Amino acid sequence: PEGLITGYFGSLTKQAVTRFQEKYAAEILSPLNLSKGTGFFGPSSRKKVNELLGVLTEERPSLPPGQAIKGEILRNLTVGSTGDDVTTLQQFLLDEGVYPEGLITGYFGSLTKQAVTRFQEKYAAEILTPLNLSKGTGFFGPSTLKKVNGLQEGKE
Repeated sequence: PEGLITGYFGSLTKQAVTRFQEKYAAEILSPLNLSKGTGFFGPSSRKKVNELLGVLTEERPSLPPGQAIKGEILRNLTVGSTGDDVTTLQQFLLDEGVYPEGLITGYFGSLTKQAVTRFQEKYAAEILTPLNLSKGTGFFGPSTLKKVNGLQEGKE
């Protein structure tokens, strides 16, 4: 309701995102087993906003519910994450030459974190510098995902 368009994600924006998440709780919160909005604008919130805006691209056509896209990473990943998207990430990091251990386990542990850190530092100008970081964090979030997607598009 404040309606301040500043380009800055502060406490008012976080409150608005929380209200948005709670308005569309069945689609955003329930699948994540959440009952209250978090204010974090992640993949589920982004998907709903894009749906409301009518955004469909050739790269991401709409799919029947529950149908997965092979080799796609759709969420933030960090130590303790598990799943096919972690397996995809590990294979990608191995192909990029930053995961010498090469263990494709589907579990995001310390070796995967180290590999993500090396990847972030390899592409520091695009991943770290815009965030005012000088060292990789090992957290696989939006800026790292953007670079991965850009590299994968170049291979297709």
